[in-house]
Amino acid sequence: MKKVLKDAAGRDIVILQLKEEVKAIHLAQESSVIIPLQATTKTQGDLICWRNSGFVFGLNPIVTSLDGIVRVESTGTYQVAVVVNHQAAGHNMSLQMMKGSDCIQSAYCGYAQGHLGSTTLTCTAHLDKNEQLAVKCPASLVETSYLTLIRLGK
Repeated sequence: MKKVLKDAAGRDIVILQLKEEVKAIHLAQESSVIIPLQATTKTQGDLICWRNSGFVFGLNPIVTSLDGIVRVESTGTYQVAVVVNHQAAGHNMSLQMMKGSDCIQSAYCGYAQGHLGSTTLTCTAHLDKNEQLAVKCPASLVETSYLTLIRLGK
């Protein structure tokens, strides 16, 4: 009987340890991840060409410098923040944040007779694995522009 009680107590300890491991794995999957990207060029179709500006352990966006498309490896809800440094060549130019072929946010660049400007786009969006995110900018890019993806959870 003592041996059975001792075995049961040992199993309880193992079960508690396994529960803690499962909890830690679940928390790691739910935790936020920050993916910083930079750009200084754009495509012929005015898509900004993003590239990794920092290493992110365990979650890397698939970014190509040729097509301007950002694809994430993990499905989740993301905070997307974009700062584009530009010089608008005329009135009525606007930045567009695209999720696939849909514009999910836009903002006018602001024409200031040849002066430089910055325009910011920020939104929260659910992105599925390999879903396409892009930023269209008809204005000329100046200096470096930034896009930050923050994974908030599933």
